[in-house]
Amino acid sequence: EAARVSRFAFVEMLHLARERRKEAAAARAAERASNSLFHQMDELDVEGTVVPPDLAARASSGTYLNLSKEQLARMCEGQAQVLGVYGLPPVVSSNEDIGRAISEGLIRNAKEQREAYAASKALLRERRAAEIAAVREAVAETKGSFGMERSDSMDEGMQPHPPDGMPSMAPPSARALMQMMASVVAARQDDADDVAAQHARYTEAKKRQAASLRAELKQAHAELLADRELERQELLVQSRLERRQLQHALDERNRAITAEVQQKHDFRRATKDSLVARATSRSFTGSFVRQQNSMVRQLQLGDLRRKREEEDLQVAALAESARREEEARRNRAASETRKRAETVREGFRRDHKELQRKRENNESLRQRELDMVRLKQTQLREIKAMLSQPLDFTSGGPIPNTPATLAGFNIDS
Repeated sequence: EAARVSRFAFVEMLHLARERRKEAAAARAAERASNSLFHQMDELDVEGTVVPPDLAARASSGTYLNLSKEQLARMCEGQAQVLGVYGLPPVVSSNEDIGRAISEGLIRNAKEQREAYAASKALLRERRAAEIAAVREAVAETKGSFGMERSDSMDEGMQPHPPDGMPSMAPPSARALMQMMASVVAARQDDADDVAAQHARYTEAKKRQAASLRAELKQAHAELLADRELERQELLVQSRLERRQLQHALDERNRAITAEVQQKHDFRRATKDSLVARATSRSFTGSFVRQQNSMVRQLQLGDLRRKREEEDLQVAALAESARREEEARRNRAASETRKRAETVREGFRRDHKELQRKRENNESLRQRELDMVRLKQTQLREIKAMLSQPLDFTSGGPIPNTPATLAGFNIDS
């Protein structure tokens, strides 16, 4: 039912979009007719034109019409304004309306299907929860009836006893439990079958709806193509007719412009002749004024030349004085530089002499130290030689021809 209602609404939207498109096309056609040159045939004094065979077989160009680029651009702009081709074409706008309606219908159908699927899932969930609760209550009642629940006041190892006069109760058999589980499994299988059947119906409904939408879209596309082709043919015929009228109007305007240009040329020639006559009448006055002006210019040029010569002399004197001052300054700077260099050289000489004197003193001191060392070494050798000879205790002198080892000690060791 929901799918049927949504499809009916979608079809109504399509019909409404088509009606709006037809009304817009009629309004545009009326506007073009009101702005067309054919609508102004009674107001404009334009005679009908006969198209030549060679012109009817080809499109007009700027070279054939002898038009400039600006005139051709203005003519195309006027045709565009008359035909109303600014903005989106009517076919594109109608396509946009139909596409928007189709999108809204698809979104609405998808939302309804999602809501129905969610409701069915919630219903199945509630039914399953109720069945599980019922099974749990039945099991609890069975356990209570057979005395399987324990009391708080009884010990863990004790079992409840039936009251007096009642037979003893036993726990349920395995057959009963299997039957209960089989019933639960059968219920769940039925629920799963219901869900699968509902999903199959939902899928079939979606396929039928998609097929109907494709058929509607195909039909709408074919109608749009037909309307577009018809509108293109109408615009082509209208543009050809208006192009002929515009060509005639352009020819008339060119003739008017040519006449106006010729009139301006004649007026310019007459003005030029009057100016030549006026110049001839004032030639003597002009020559006298030019002669006086030339004399004044010669006097002014002489004064200017004299002033320039005086300025050149002053500049030369100033330059000579500046040159002399610069030369004197350079000479003073050179003398000061020479003095400073001589002072530096004198300082270098003094330093060199002082360094030479110090070097000679150091050399003499080193030579004296070397002489002292040689003297001490000589004395030490003589002492060693004296000590190496044996002594004669009777005479107090050394024993001749006796080695140093016989004296009892060796001075070298």
